[in-house]
Amino acid sequence: VMSMQAGAYFHAQGCLARAQSKGVLTPLQENSVRASLYSQTSTSVNTDAGNSQRESRDTGDPNKTQDHFSSRCPGAHVETASRLLPLRARTTRNLRDVNHKRKLCIFYTSVAALLTIGGIALGIYLTLLFSRDGDDKHNGDEHLSKICSNALYPSGQPDIYCQCRYNGAITHILNSTKTNYDRLRLIANSTLQNEEGKAISATKPLILNKKILSGLQSLNQSACEPRNIALLNLAALNSTDLEHYGLIVLYLSMGAMILPHKWDHINRHNTCDWPGIICGSNDKYYEVKLPNWNLQGTIPAEVGLLNHLKGLDVTGNARLAGTIPTEIRVLTQLTYMKLGNCGLSGRIPIEFGSRGSIEDIVVEGNYFTGTIPTEIGQLKKLTTFLAKSNIFMGTLPTEFAKLSSLSQLDVLQNKLSGRIPSDLGTLTDLKKLGLGRNVFDHSLPTEIWRLHNLEYLSLESLQLVGRIPWDKLDMKDLEYLHFGGNSFSGT
Repeated sequence: VMSMQAGAYFHAQGCLARAQSKGVLTPLQENSVRASLYSQTSTSVNTDAGNSQRESRDTGDPNKTQDHFSSRCPGAHVETASRLLPLRARTTRNLRDVNHKRKLCIFYTSVAALLTIGGIALGIYLTLLFSRDGDDKHNGDEHLSKICSNALYPSGQPDIYCQCRYNGAITHILNSTKTNYDRLRLIANSTLQNEEGKAISATKPLILNKKILSGLQSLNQSACEPRNIALLNLAALNSTDLEHYGLIVLYLSMGAMILPHKWDHINRHNTCDWPGIICGSNDKYYEVKLPNWNLQGTIPAEVGLLNHLKGLDVTGNARLAGTIPTEIRVLTQLTYMKLGNCGLSGRIPIEFGSRGSIEDIVVEGNYFTGTIPTEIGQLKKLTTFLAKSNIFMGTLPTEFAKLSSLSQLDVLQNKLSGRIPSDLGTLTDLKKLGLGRNVFDHSLPTEIWRLHNLEYLSLESLQLVGRIPWDKLDMKDLEYLHFGGNSFSGT
């Protein structure tokens, strides 16, 4: 039907062209026919008839003109062309609709094919996954030994850390490991019956407390919990070295073992081979250095078991939370503790004062509150105390004046109040002094200006008054001086 319509339309156009070439149409008739053929709306028959009558009046013989045109193109009257125009428009729209529907069909077919292929692939993957999980549960021992074959203990016990990493639980424990595990818990229990401070073994004398040991009684043997992993590690090694146990608990509690790329190719049973462990020449004394490791967790009480720990540096681990354990009082070899820019809170333990060996205390950039303990004056070897950007309140202890070796004292940006101790002027080795942004009294002891070895002095925003004795200053090495936000007078 569409072809017939199109043929009739083009036949009418041909007849119009031949009529033009013979000159049988007046210009008005020609325009009428063209309007009928090419306009988007049909021309009514009455209009065409009226046009024909008017054209007849112009030519004087309308019947002759129409008969001549009809004889040359039978059935191709103006009215015929007028009727064919809507047929042409419908034909064009139909062709467009067919093309549009064909494109939509191709698109939806493609999408359906892709979804079908994806569904098949997902089904295959899930089938393989569940099949593998079923095989793993059915042959758990074989599966674990394959995965953790590179980290077996001498006894043949599959690696404890490996099981936690891949299984989320410790499901494969040898009978020998279980026996040693139960024995260690009995030793801990018997120690609890003795007076605190007794040694757990003659070869490894360690000062213990009830807080550490009592937790061993409630452990779940299959749990991937720091203390359980550490105790199973000792059991697998047939060891009673609780210092080794404490170091594992420390690492796991701070999240140091959740970084697989640091642990895949090391001897996990030799702590001196661990990342961040710095051992001495005889492997007896060691340091734990984990700055900027993105640690997340807490410093556990088991740090008190590290009897040979010389230093702990976890600076820059902003997600490390909790408090400083009071168990540090038993760390007789500790020389420094750097906990700057972490998320620690609570109070500074007064037990720091019982560690006369400590030289550096860095607790800046945390959320410590309370007062700075006066027991800090007992640390005769202390050279550095950095505690800026905390929430310390109370007064600045005058006991700092007793620390003749002190070279750095920075309590900038806290809430300290009261008088600035004039005895600080006796610390002749002091090179850095930060007192600014506190709420001290508005007077500054003149003794401060006599610290001739100072390289850094911060007094900003203290609302200090009076004059600066420029003529008495003897600070030849001074590199930084900040005293803005005060009310000093004079020239």
